[in-house]
This record gives sequence, structure tokens and C-alpha cells, in this order.
Amino acid sequence: MRKNISNVCVLMLFLFMFWGGTAAAEENLSAQETNVPVKLAVMPIIGSFKGYPDSGNYIYKRLGESVHVPLNGVLQRIEYIDMDKTSATVGKMMNAGIDVTSKEGLAQLAAEEDADILIGVKIDFMRQDVVYLFDDGPYLMSHVGLKLFVYDRRTDKYTSYSGQRFYNDTYSLQGTANALTQEVMDRLLDKANLKQYVQ
Repeated sequence: MRKNISNVCVLMLFLFMFWGGTAAAEENLSAQETNVPVKLAVMPIIGSFKGYPDSGNYIYKRLGESVHVPLNGVLQRIEYIDMDKTSATVGKMMNAGIDVTSKEGLAQLAAEEDADILIGVKIDFMRQDVVYLFDDGPYLMSHVGLKLFVYDRRTDKYTSYSGQRFYNDTYSLQGTANALTQEVMDRLLDKANLKQYVQ
């Protein structure tokens, strides 16, 4: 009887050690998988912002801020793919007639760049004109339309957000193309919540 009890105790001890070792191994594997950095590429702006360099600079600035991870040099949570390389690939694909803002085009680009996440902006329209009507002084007509898109290769999920702003009134700095770009871009980024892809 004592021998049987002893055997049971040994068996329980063995199972406990085996289970503990397996759980620890699974935990280590999970930690390793979690620590694999997400490969993220910010695409060049699709569409022209010629004549409105401040608008283009603002778009790039806000995209960068939206996917910035504090202490990433230490945490290594994001691997930012070189934008010049991405721009070159985008140029080749567009020259080949591929729509790089569509889900299919983005899936191809993600495979080419080995990117987990692609983020980009397309300028649908951007224009500003100043005219003079009788004695009323300068009259400003501005309109801006942007499309923000995100592709997650890990889930094959494509999401896009569009926004437009128009201004037709007496001249005001709040009605310029640059001001409208900032307003539209900020609204799109609020909707997209890009931080969800880099947390």
C-alpha cells in the first residue's frame, strides 16, 4: 500500500514538473512571438500637391506622428521600412498600371516590401484660387479632398477613409488649401486610429 502511495506521489511530481515545463515553454514562445517587430511602411503621397508644399509636408508629418512609438529603439516594436525603397517600388508599380491604392495593389506592394502594415494618403483634389469681385476685395475659393488607406497583410484587411473640405468666401487664412488640408487630415487620422496597428 505504501509502495502504491509512493508511486502515485512520484507520478504526480513528474506530471507537475512536465506541465510546468510545458507552460513555461509556451510562455516563452508567446513572448518571442509578441516581441517580433511589426514591419510598417509609410507610402509616398499619391497625387499631386504641386504648389502646396506645406500641405504635403503636413501630411507626411502627421502620418509619422500617428505611427510613432516612444522608445522604439529600445522596445523594437516597429520596424520602419525605408521610405525611399517603398517609393521606388510604388513608382514601378504605378508605371505598370497598378492601382497602388486598391486592396489588390496594396497586397502586392506589401509582398514586395515584406511589410505587415502599409499606410498611405491619396490626394483626390487640392486647389486654391483668389479672385477679385468688384470692390469686395480678394475672394478665396479652395477645395481639398483626401483619402487615407491602411492595409494589414497579417489579416488581409483593407480600410480607407475619405474627407473633403471646401471654402468659398472672402480671403482668410483659415480658408487656404493648407488650412483645409490640416483639417481634413486630422479628421481622417482621428477616424483611422493608426495607433491600433502599432500597439
